[in-house]
Amino acid sequence: MFTLELFCATMCYKKREVVKMGTISLRLSDEDDKLVRAYAKLHKKALSSLFTKALIEKIEDEMDVKLFEKAIKESKDSKRYTHEEVMKEFGL
Repeated sequence: MFTLELFCATMCYKKREVVKMGTISLRLSDEDDKLVRAYAKLHKKALSSLFTKALIEKIEDEMDVKLFEKAIKESKDSKRYTHEEVMKEFGL
């Protein structure tokens, strides 16, 4: 088991303001570690950036699904139109 320390810096400068950043440690198998590092190298990205982006995208995807489910539930009795019906209505 390999422990990968993820950190950008204790602080970074953004628009002349100091932004504090946290540190997260992950435990990866040697096989996963090699895969992640190879991917980062291939795309010329820092490990912290890759993990942060992937996690944020996952969270946003889950939020989108929940909002979609809520919208469907709230509009249950509303009339729905297919893509084809909308295109025909607008002459497209």
